[in-house]
Amino acid sequence: MLGRLAALVVLGACASACAPTRSSATRTPSSAVPRIVAEPPRAGAPTVVLRFSSLDAVEIRGETTRTHPLAFDGPNAAVSLADVAGTHAVVPLAAIVEDPAPQRFAVEATPVCPSPWIVDVAAPWLVARTAVTAAPAVLRAGCGPLQHTDFITGFGRERVLVYGAAPFDPRMVASEMGIVRSDLERMFEVRIDALWINEIAVVPHGGVGGPVAEPSPTGLRMRLDAAASWDAEARLEVGATIARIWLGKLVGQIAPAEPEGAAVPERAALLHGIGRGIARESLFELGLLSPDEYAADLDRAEALVAERSAAWRPAGAIDARDVAARSADASIDAAMLAWRMREADPPRSLPQVLEASSDGSEDLAGLWRRIAGGARPRKLGACVLQRATKTSVVDLGVSTPWEPTRSAAVVTSMREDGVGAAAGVATGDELAGVVATRDGTVVTVRRRGAAVLLTSTARPDVLVRRGWVRRANVADERCYPKL
Repeated sequence: MLGRLAALVVLGACASACAPTRSSATRTPSSAVPRIVAEPPRAGAPTVVLRFSSLDAVEIRGETTRTHPLAFDGPNAAVSLADVAGTHAVVPLAAIVEDPAPQRFAVEATPVCPSPWIVDVAAPWLVARTAVTAAPAVLRAGCGPLQHTDFITGFGRERVLVYGAAPFDPRMVASEMGIVRSDLERMFEVRIDALWINEIAVVPHGGVGGPVAEPSPTGLRMRLDAAASWDAEARLEVGATIARIWLGKLVGQIAPAEPEGAAVPERAALLHGIGRGIARESLFELGLLSPDEYAADLDRAEALVAERSAAWRPAGAIDARDVAARSADASIDAAMLAWRMREADPPRSLPQVLEASSDGSEDLAGLWRRIAGGARPRKLGACVLQRATKTSVVDLGVSTPWEPTRSAAVVTSMREDGVGAAAGVATGDELAGVVATRDGTVVTVRRRGAAVLLTSTARPDVLVRRGWVRRANVADERCYPKL
């Protein structure tokens, strides 16, 4: 309750200046380069020296000298803080240094990086330096813009670091992240007194399809397109990531682990979908999603479910889009359940319902079917309505198998006579978007890190599906749930 009260106080204080949609409109990117504190050499202290020999590689000099590329592969490649933007770079030292013990690191200037810096992201006071002694896990080295904002309140400590030219004001982002985290901690009945660190890497336009976040040992990490604003999708990604952290721990306590050989994507899809649903409801209650944005996200989820039902599936493969559609379906269920629970006496949250409904014997899928199943209402609150909607769908005829370590839909095979093959889609491409028009189809893929537009003359099929819309004749204040 205190977390919700704090959020309402902050939101009430900026009701006119902090409108959910317009407060974070795209502005001229900030290119603030940090003030760097030069550290003198220390006699007798062994030092690992880092040099950005180029903006896509870092040279590491210790007992030996080696060069490490900044384009990392591996489970976290989609959200790695390693980033190259032509004018800046940042690298987490734990990714390039094997020894996890605290040691002394220094950065040296190079022609491509004349003002390098190194920061301890967990330090009580964040200062960009040329040398520091700490564990690699909390160190970031880079050059170019670096901004940070700290909030220290009775509800916890919040830090936001932005690497690169930010298209938004980090102070507003930090306050919103703190409000959302407080609300979710209240909902899950947890409290974090340690410093919570949010790291945002601003990547070149087209380098990431949308905001992508993941939990980190100290908070969360996020990648954001340089041309993006801090909008509903960014807020939902942050909220869903935080919700999944606590949801995963709660599910681990109330539902048994999946048996060996079980369909792992089902659990992963449910955790992502329920987390997205919890985040959507929290953001809407807090006024950080407008009624239009709330309805649009529900409608987007319905479109994912409907479009996937009409798409080609190769035999024997679990497609990444199947998992995404199942996740979207679970997020819709979460909205239905949340509105039912608001009518309970006393009102209950989704985590409370999950915990109270479990007897410890059902897996997550069975538990979710039991508590979230049933008929879906045609109206949510006073102004979000269900209606039949037409959707244009193009079946590309490609396969994008699901992998737990990848967040992107990567093409591994395709039908030779399919729309994707005719447009020029290749194996290894990451599907970033499909737009169907009367004149044909435009497919956006990411190929070797760059966005590529492909076209086809194939015209879309039209599906009639369930959708959600905002009633236009209802004032915003009547749309929000009563707290």
